[in-house]
Amino acid sequence: MEMTIFDIGGEELSLHEAAAISIVGECEEQTYQLKENSPSWLAIALDMLVLEGIMEVVKSGEIWKFSEYGEEMWEDPDFLSDLNIFTEVARMSPGFYN
Repeated sequence: MEMTIFDIGGEELSLHEAAAISIVGECEEQTYQLKENSPSWLAIALDMLVLEGIMEVVKSGEIWKFSEYGEEMWEDPDFLSDLNIFTEVARMSPGFYN
């Protein structure tokens, strides 16, 4: 299986990892709880971000939040600029995240 990796603010992220970071960042207190209608790829992407040290698990399989490193990334203007451009393009393309 081939995976495309994007350089977003100096971080190498997959499409779904970038989407997951954006989703968590938009949540109150940068904490995300899976919902019944959450896309199937989201939990896997969040778990991958845990392995990369960007996210932490608050409650296994249900709640994730930024790690200290993830918070630093989220506050970096270069990272946010790249992520915002990336997510806006993705939102213009129907089914891009699926």
